[in-house]
Amino acid sequence: KLELLEEQEMNEERKHKEWNVHYKEKVGIDIEIPSIFIDPVFPIFSKKDRHMRKVERQPEAKSSFLLYTYLLMDLAKRMPAYRCQGQCNAPDEFFLGAPVIKMDQISGRENA
Repeated sequence: KLELLEEQEMNEERKHKEWNVHYKEKVGIDIEIPSIFIDPVFPIFSKKDRHMRKVERQPEAKSSFLLYTYLLMDLAKRMPAYRCQGQCNAPDEFFLGAPVIKMDQISGRENA
């Protein structure tokens, strides 16, 4: 079971392709959009032995994580500050916890 989960792990190339297929099929964008994928569950900061072994077994994943988080932070620091003009206030319903995006179907895992 653990091996199956590791085979399904996401990486930048897989997510890039997946996102661009989505952009084309769902939104009608025919150009390739550059992307950066930073695995949000890669246990690089975990102190658990099994997580530390996982990081040690995947030096390329660790290098990618460090590189892309650095690039993202560098980009964020170089970007000009966002200045809101016009309608920049959230609707009143937002502060009451109303969903911003309404979904036709909701799915989830029990005990997730």
